[in-house]
Amino acid sequence: MNRKIPLRVIGIFLVLWTFLMIIMMWVDDAFDDDEIWSGVLFNCIIAAVCLHYSQKNSRPHPDNIEEHKKEQKQNKENKQDSSLEILKKRYAGGEISEEEFNKIKEGLDE
Repeated sequence: MNRKIPLRVIGIFLVLWTFLMIIMMWVDDAFDDDEIWSGVLFNCIIAAVCLHYSQKNSRPHPDNIEEHKKEQKQNKENKQDSSLEILKKRYAGGEISEEEFNKIKEGLDE
């Protein structure tokens, strides 16, 4: 089973891990340790990149009407293209006649 961990989850995990590192530095009084600060900085950068790309690639909010309509239009065009391709394959394979092909094609264009 192939499961992908979303970037948002990785970003949140890194933010929490960074806070834990800072708390451990505070408890151990290790604020002078440069290695820990480099780890904190590295975690912050990676978390910021993950959270940025997770937000950039997320689906539009349903309240955003323009984005929602744009996505629906793209989905409809993709579906229509795939339907037309299937229709062309059926016609090329001899499953339907030219009259049936033109009739169905007109229905898809509407």
